[in-house]
Amino acid sequence: MSEHVESHRYEVLFLLDAPTALVEDLQKQWSQVGDSIVVTGGEGAWNCHIHTDDIGRIIELALGVGRPRAIRVTDLFDTGRSTPMMVPPAFEPYIEAAVAPVGVVAVVSGEGIAELFASLLVQGIVPAGRAMGPSVDEMLAVVDAAPASQVIVLPNNRNLVPVAEELDALTTKDVIVVPTRSIPQGVAAMMGYSTGEESLHDAAQTMSAAASSIISAEVNRALRDARVDGLGEIVRGDWIGGLDGTPIIADRDLWATMTKLLRRVMTAPIELITVYAGADADPAVTATIADWVASEYPRTVIDVRDGGQAEHPYLLSFE
Repeated sequence: MSEHVESHRYEVLFLLDAPTALVEDLQKQWSQVGDSIVVTGGEGAWNCHIHTDDIGRIIELALGVGRPRAIRVTDLFDTGRSTPMMVPPAFEPYIEAAVAPVGVVAVVSGEGIAELFASLLVQGIVPAGRAMGPSVDEMLAVVDAAPASQVIVLPNNRNLVPVAEELDALTTKDVIVVPTRSIPQGVAAMMGYSTGEESLHDAAQTMSAAASSIISAEVNRALRDARVDGLGEIVRGDWIGGLDGTPIIADRDLWATMTKLLRRVMTAPIELITVYAGADADPAVTATIADWVASEYPRTVIDVRDGGQAEHPYLLSFE
Protein backbone atom coordinates (compact mmCIF):
# COMPACT_ATOMS: atom_id res chain seq x y z
CA MET A 1 0.00 0.00 0.00
CA SER A 2 1.29 3.49 -0.83
CA GLU A 3 1.92 5.96 1.98
CA HIS A 4 -0.01 8.76 0.22
CA VAL A 5 -3.52 7.59 1.06
CA GLU A 6 -5.29 10.87 0.26
CA SER A 7 -3.13 12.05 -2.66
CA HIS A 8 -5.77 11.19 -5.28
CA ARG A 9 -9.37 12.27 -5.53
CA TYR A 10 -11.31 9.08 -6.23
CA GLU A 11 -11.60 5.79 -4.39
CA VAL A 12 -12.35 2.94 -6.81
CA LEU A 13 -13.53 -0.46 -5.60
CA PHE A 14 -14.61 -3.44 -7.67
CA LEU A 15 -14.48 -7.18 -8.07
CA LEU A 16 -12.16 -8.56 -10.74
CA ASP A 17 -12.26 -11.94 -12.43
CA ALA A 18 -8.72 -12.43 -13.77
CA PRO A 19 -5.93 -15.03 -13.89
CA THR A 20 -3.61 -14.94 -10.90
CA ALA A 21 -0.54 -14.67 -13.12
CA LEU A 22 -1.70 -11.32 -14.53
CA VAL A 23 -2.75 -9.59 -11.31
CA GLU A 24 0.76 -8.76 -10.03
CA ASP A 25 1.68 -6.98 -13.27
CA LEU A 26 -1.69 -5.21 -13.20
CA GLN A 27 -0.92 -3.77 -9.75
CA LYS A 28 2.40 -2.44 -11.09
CA GLN A 29 0.53 -0.71 -13.93
CA TRP A 30 -1.98 0.74 -11.47
CA SER A 31 0.86 2.17 -9.37
CA GLN A 32 1.62 4.54 -12.27
CA VAL A 33 -1.85 6.15 -12.02
CA GLY A 34 -2.88 5.62 -8.40
CA ASP A 35 -2.00 4.68 -4.85
CA SER A 36 -3.55 2.97 -1.79
CA ILE A 37 -3.68 -0.17 -3.91
CA VAL A 38 -5.08 -3.19 -2.12
CA VAL A 39 -5.86 -6.43 -3.95
CA THR A 40 -7.10 -9.46 -2.02
CA GLY A 41 -8.49 -12.82 -3.03
CA GLY A 42 -7.18 -15.61 -5.18
CA GLU A 43 -8.07 -18.41 -7.62
CA GLY A 44 -9.14 -15.93 -10.25
CA ALA A 45 -11.43 -13.76 -8.07
CA TRP A 46 -10.10 -10.51 -6.59
CA ASN A 47 -11.33 -7.60 -4.47
CA CYS A 48 -9.65 -4.43 -5.74
CA HIS A 49 -9.20 -1.03 -4.08
CA ILE A 50 -7.28 1.98 -5.43
CA HIS A 51 -7.14 5.78 -5.12
CA THR A 52 -6.71 7.60 -8.44
CA ASP A 53 -7.46 10.69 -10.50
CA ASP A 54 -7.98 8.64 -13.68
CA ILE A 55 -10.92 6.28 -13.19
CA GLY A 56 -11.11 5.37 -16.86
CA ARG A 57 -7.48 4.26 -17.02
CA ILE A 58 -7.91 2.02 -13.96
CA ILE A 59 -10.92 0.27 -15.49
CA GLU A 60 -9.25 0.08 -18.90
CA LEU A 61 -6.23 -1.71 -17.41
CA ALA A 62 -8.52 -4.10 -15.53
CA LEU A 63 -10.40 -4.91 -18.74
CA GLY A 64 -7.06 -5.79 -20.29
CA VAL A 65 -6.60 -8.75 -17.96
CA GLY A 66 -10.10 -9.81 -16.97
CA ARG A 67 -13.63 -8.78 -16.11
CA PRO A 68 -14.22 -6.01 -13.54
CA ARG A 69 -17.70 -5.86 -12.01
CA ALA A 70 -19.65 -4.26 -9.15
CA ILE A 71 -17.69 -1.04 -9.66
CA ARG A 72 -18.09 1.68 -7.02
CA VAL A 73 -16.43 5.09 -7.11
CA THR A 74 -16.41 7.65 -4.27
CA ASP A 75 -15.22 11.25 -4.42
CA LEU A 76 -12.69 11.53 -1.55
CA PHE A 77 -12.72 15.34 -1.79
CA ASP A 78 -16.46 15.41 -1.10
CA THR A 79 -16.58 15.62 2.68
CA GLY A 80 -20.17 14.46 2.75
CA ARG A 81 -19.43 11.43 0.58
CA SER A 82 -23.11 10.71 0.46
CA THR A 83 -23.39 9.97 -3.25
CA PRO A 84 -21.01 7.59 -5.02
CA MET A 85 -20.05 8.59 -8.55
CA MET A 86 -21.62 6.68 -11.37
CA VAL A 87 -19.43 4.77 -13.82
CA PRO A 88 -20.71 2.36 -16.45
CA PRO A 89 -20.88 -1.22 -15.13
CA ALA A 90 -18.06 -3.31 -16.59
CA PHE A 91 -19.53 -5.32 -19.44
CA GLU A 92 -17.83 -6.90 -22.41
CA PRO A 93 -20.25 -7.53 -25.29
CA TYR A 94 -19.76 -10.39 -27.67
CA ILE A 95 -17.64 -9.46 -30.69
CA GLU A 96 -20.66 -9.59 -33.01
CA ALA A 97 -22.45 -7.10 -30.76
CA ALA A 98 -19.47 -4.79 -30.27
CA VAL A 99 -19.10 -4.12 -34.02
CA ALA A 100 -22.82 -3.67 -34.73
CA PRO A 101 -23.70 -0.25 -36.24
CA VAL A 102 -26.89 -0.22 -34.14
CA GLY A 103 -26.29 -1.26 -30.54
CA VAL A 104 -28.74 -2.23 -27.81
CA VAL A 105 -28.61 -1.28 -24.13
CA ALA A 106 -30.94 -3.17 -21.81
CA VAL A 107 -32.00 -2.69 -18.19
CA VAL A 108 -31.84 -6.06 -16.44
CA SER A 109 -32.14 -7.62 -12.99
CA GLY A 110 -30.46 -10.89 -12.03
CA GLU A 111 -27.31 -12.65 -13.16
CA GLY A 112 -29.17 -15.20 -15.26
CA ILE A 113 -31.13 -12.47 -17.04
CA ALA A 114 -27.94 -10.46 -17.65
CA GLU A 115 -26.22 -13.49 -19.15
CA LEU A 116 -29.22 -14.11 -21.39
CA PHE A 117 -29.19 -10.55 -22.75
CA ALA A 118 -25.43 -10.77 -23.29
CA SER A 119 -25.95 -13.92 -25.36
CA LEU A 120 -28.65 -12.09 -27.33
CA LEU A 121 -25.94 -9.56 -28.29
CA VAL A 122 -26.63 -6.37 -26.38
CA GLN A 123 -23.83 -3.79 -26.24
CA GLY A 124 -24.55 -2.66 -22.69
CA ILE A 125 -26.27 -3.75 -19.49
CA VAL A 126 -27.85 -1.38 -16.95
CA PRO A 127 -28.40 -3.16 -13.60
CA ALA A 128 -31.94 -2.54 -12.40
CA GLY A 129 -30.58 -2.13 -8.87
CA ARG A 130 -32.95 -0.76 -6.25
CA ALA A 131 -36.72 -1.04 -6.38
CA MET A 132 -37.13 2.33 -8.12
CA GLY A 133 -34.75 1.24 -10.86
CA PRO A 134 -31.75 3.04 -12.34
CA SER A 135 -31.63 6.81 -12.73
CA VAL A 136 -31.39 8.56 -16.08
CA ASP A 137 -27.71 9.30 -15.32
CA GLU A 138 -27.01 5.60 -14.75
CA MET A 139 -28.68 4.72 -18.06
CA LEU A 140 -26.84 7.54 -19.81
CA ALA A 141 -23.45 6.29 -18.60
CA VAL A 142 -24.06 2.90 -20.21
CA VAL A 143 -25.45 4.39 -23.44
CA ASP A 144 -22.40 6.64 -23.78
CA ALA A 145 -20.09 3.68 -23.12
CA ALA A 146 -21.72 1.53 -25.83
CA PRO A 147 -19.53 1.12 -28.95
CA ALA A 148 -22.23 2.15 -31.45
CA SER A 149 -23.24 5.72 -32.25
CA GLN A 150 -26.84 4.53 -32.74
CA VAL A 151 -28.40 2.90 -29.69
CA ILE A 152 -31.71 1.25 -28.91
CA VAL A 153 -32.66 1.21 -25.23
CA LEU A 154 -34.85 -1.51 -23.70
CA PRO A 155 -36.14 -0.28 -20.30
CA ASN A 156 -37.83 -3.64 -19.59
CA ASN A 157 -40.04 -1.98 -16.97
CA ARG A 158 -43.10 0.17 -17.57
CA ASN A 159 -41.96 2.70 -14.94
CA LEU A 160 -38.61 3.18 -16.67
CA VAL A 161 -39.97 3.94 -20.14
CA PRO A 162 -40.35 7.71 -19.50
CA VAL A 163 -36.92 7.79 -17.85
CA ALA A 164 -35.34 6.13 -20.87
CA GLU A 165 -37.07 8.55 -23.23
CA GLU A 166 -35.01 11.41 -21.76
CA LEU A 167 -31.75 9.89 -23.01
CA ASP A 168 -31.77 11.05 -26.63
CA ALA A 169 -31.65 14.71 -25.56
CA LEU A 170 -28.76 14.06 -23.18
CA THR A 171 -26.26 12.39 -25.50
CA THR A 172 -24.58 13.04 -28.83
CA LYS A 173 -25.66 9.56 -29.92
CA ASP A 174 -28.88 8.76 -31.73
CA VAL A 175 -31.14 6.93 -29.27
CA ILE A 176 -34.53 5.30 -29.71
CA VAL A 177 -36.44 3.62 -26.89
CA VAL A 178 -38.31 0.43 -27.64
CA PRO A 179 -40.80 0.67 -24.76
CA THR A 180 -40.53 -2.84 -23.36
CA ARG A 181 -42.50 -3.07 -20.12
CA SER A 182 -41.00 -6.32 -18.81
CA ILE A 183 -37.99 -8.60 -19.11
CA PRO A 184 -39.94 -11.10 -21.28
CA GLN A 185 -40.81 -8.30 -23.70
CA GLY A 186 -37.15 -7.29 -23.77
CA VAL A 187 -36.11 -10.84 -24.60
CA ALA A 188 -38.70 -10.96 -27.37
CA ALA A 189 -37.43 -7.64 -28.72
CA MET A 190 -33.91 -9.05 -28.89
CA MET A 191 -35.23 -11.97 -30.93
CA GLY A 192 -36.06 -9.39 -33.58
CA TYR A 193 -32.64 -7.73 -33.42
CA SER A 194 -29.94 -8.17 -36.05
CA THR A 195 -26.36 -6.98 -35.61
CA GLY A 196 -26.25 -6.43 -39.38
CA GLU A 197 -29.03 -3.83 -39.41
CA GLU A 198 -27.67 -0.35 -40.19
CA SER A 199 -30.88 1.67 -39.80
CA LEU A 200 -31.73 2.67 -36.25
CA HIS A 201 -35.38 3.26 -37.08
CA ASP A 202 -35.79 -0.02 -38.97
CA ALA A 203 -34.17 -1.95 -36.13
CA ALA A 204 -36.42 -0.29 -33.55
CA GLN A 205 -39.52 -0.98 -35.59
CA THR A 206 -38.69 -4.67 -36.00
CA MET A 207 -37.85 -5.05 -32.31
CA SER A 208 -41.06 -3.28 -31.24
CA ALA A 209 -43.10 -5.71 -33.33
CA ALA A 210 -41.25 -8.67 -31.80
CA ALA A 211 -41.82 -7.36 -28.26
CA SER A 212 -45.55 -7.05 -28.95
CA SER A 213 -45.81 -10.63 -30.19
CA ILE A 214 -45.67 -12.26 -26.74
CA ILE A 215 -47.84 -12.35 -23.62
CA SER A 216 -45.89 -11.24 -20.55
CA ALA A 217 -46.87 -12.30 -17.04
CA GLU A 218 -45.48 -12.17 -13.53
CA VAL A 219 -46.05 -13.58 -10.05
CA ASN A 220 -45.32 -11.31 -7.08
CA ARG A 221 -46.08 -11.18 -3.39
CA ALA A 222 -48.21 -8.39 -1.90
CA LEU A 223 -46.14 -6.09 0.31
CA ARG A 224 -49.16 -4.53 2.03
CA ASP A 225 -52.91 -4.87 2.45
CA ALA A 226 -54.82 -3.33 -0.44
CA ARG A 227 -58.02 -3.40 -2.41
CA VAL A 228 -57.54 -4.29 -6.08
CA ASP A 229 -60.19 -3.83 -8.74
CA GLY A 230 -61.49 -7.21 -9.84
CA LEU A 231 -59.78 -9.08 -6.99
CA GLY A 232 -61.17 -7.43 -3.89
CA GLU A 233 -59.16 -7.30 -0.68
CA ILE A 234 -55.52 -8.34 -0.91
CA VAL A 235 -53.69 -9.18 2.31
CA ARG A 236 -49.98 -8.65 2.79
CA GLY A 237 -48.21 -11.88 1.86
CA ASP A 238 -50.78 -12.94 -0.76
CA TRP A 239 -49.42 -14.12 -4.09
CA ILE A 240 -50.56 -12.09 -7.10
CA GLY A 241 -50.47 -13.19 -10.71
CA GLY A 242 -50.54 -10.47 -13.35
CA LEU A 243 -50.63 -10.01 -17.10
CA ASP A 244 -48.46 -7.14 -18.32
CA GLY A 245 -48.54 -5.60 -14.86
CA THR A 246 -52.30 -5.93 -14.33
CA PRO A 247 -53.26 -8.23 -11.42
CA ILE A 248 -55.72 -10.96 -12.43
CA ILE A 249 -55.14 -13.71 -9.82
CA ALA A 250 -54.61 -13.63 -6.05
CA ASP A 251 -54.21 -16.49 -3.59
CA ARG A 252 -52.49 -17.24 -0.29
CA ASP A 253 -50.75 -20.20 -1.94
CA LEU A 254 -47.99 -19.74 -4.53
CA TRP A 255 -48.67 -22.99 -6.38
CA ALA A 256 -52.36 -22.16 -6.70
CA THR A 257 -51.52 -18.69 -7.99
CA MET A 258 -49.10 -20.06 -10.57
CA THR A 259 -51.45 -22.74 -11.91
CA LYS A 260 -54.47 -20.40 -11.97
CA LEU A 261 -52.42 -17.86 -13.94
CA LEU A 262 -51.27 -20.51 -16.40
CA ARG A 263 -54.80 -21.80 -16.90
CA ARG A 264 -56.05 -18.27 -17.55
CA VAL A 265 -53.46 -17.63 -20.26
CA MET A 266 -53.63 -21.11 -21.78
CA THR A 267 -57.14 -20.50 -23.06
CA ALA A 268 -55.25 -19.07 -26.05
CA PRO A 269 -53.17 -21.32 -28.33
CA ILE A 270 -49.68 -21.21 -26.77
CA GLU A 271 -46.70 -23.06 -28.23
CA LEU A 272 -43.97 -22.00 -25.79
CA ILE A 273 -43.88 -20.93 -22.15
CA THR A 274 -40.68 -19.51 -20.68
CA VAL A 275 -40.45 -19.20 -16.90
CA TYR A 276 -37.74 -17.03 -15.31
CA ALA A 277 -37.26 -17.99 -11.66
CA GLY A 278 -36.17 -15.06 -9.52
CA ALA A 279 -34.07 -14.77 -6.39
CA ASP A 280 -37.16 -15.33 -4.21
CA ALA A 281 -38.60 -18.20 -6.23
CA ASP A 282 -39.75 -21.34 -4.41
CA PRO A 283 -37.44 -24.24 -5.38
CA ALA A 284 -40.27 -26.76 -5.08
CA VAL A 285 -42.53 -24.78 -7.44
CA THR A 286 -39.67 -24.20 -9.86
CA ALA A 287 -38.83 -27.92 -9.94
CA THR A 288 -42.46 -28.99 -10.42
CA ILE A 289 -43.97 -26.51 -12.86
CA ALA A 290 -42.47 -28.05 -16.03
CA ASP A 291 -43.95 -31.48 -15.24
CA TRP A 292 -47.33 -29.91 -14.50
CA VAL A 293 -47.38 -28.08 -17.84
CA ALA A 294 -46.26 -31.22 -19.68
CA SER A 295 -49.14 -33.14 -18.09
CA GLU A 296 -51.83 -30.48 -18.53
CA TYR A 297 -50.72 -29.09 -21.91
CA PRO A 298 -48.66 -31.78 -23.67
CA ARG A 299 -48.45 -29.83 -26.93
CA THR A 300 -46.84 -26.82 -25.26
CA VAL A 301 -43.09 -26.59 -24.70
CA ILE A 302 -41.94 -25.09 -21.40
CA ASP A 303 -38.47 -23.71 -20.66
CA VAL A 304 -37.66 -22.95 -17.00
CA ARG A 305 -34.64 -20.68 -16.48
CA ASP A 306 -32.78 -19.34 -13.45
CA GLY A 307 -33.16 -15.60 -13.97
CA GLY A 308 -32.12 -14.44 -10.51
CA GLN A 309 -34.19 -11.23 -10.82
CA ALA A 310 -34.85 -9.46 -7.53
CA GLU A 311 -38.31 -7.94 -7.77
CA HIS A 312 -40.35 -10.76 -9.33
CA PRO A 313 -40.17 -14.32 -7.96
CA TYR A 314 -41.46 -15.45 -11.35
CA LEU A 315 -41.62 -13.86 -14.79
CA LEU A 316 -43.33 -15.70 -17.62
CA SER A 317 -43.46 -15.37 -21.38
CA PHE A 318 -46.12 -16.99 -23.58
CA GLU A 319 -45.75 -17.37 -27.34
